[in-house]
Amino acid sequence: MDTQISSDHEGEKTLRCEICEKSFTHVTRLSKHISAIHEGKKPYKCDICDYSCSEKQQMKPYFSKKHEGKQQQH
Repeated sequence: MDTQISSDHEGEKTLRCEICEKSFTHVTRLSKHISAIHEGKKPYKCDICDYSCSEKQQMKPYFSKKHEGKQQQH
């Protein structure tokens, strides 16, 4: 995975996805973007149904809305 990098002195979005040209300020955000958007990886799975998501913070609101009153296993 090659990235285009320039100076990041003012919080500029200096990392660019080579697939869609979206820009990022941090390499970790670029990596998460590629994994979730272009590779379709969704490592966080609901214990009750088939729902999965790419970011952990997406699971709590989903679980609260769809499985109200139930406990999620950790």
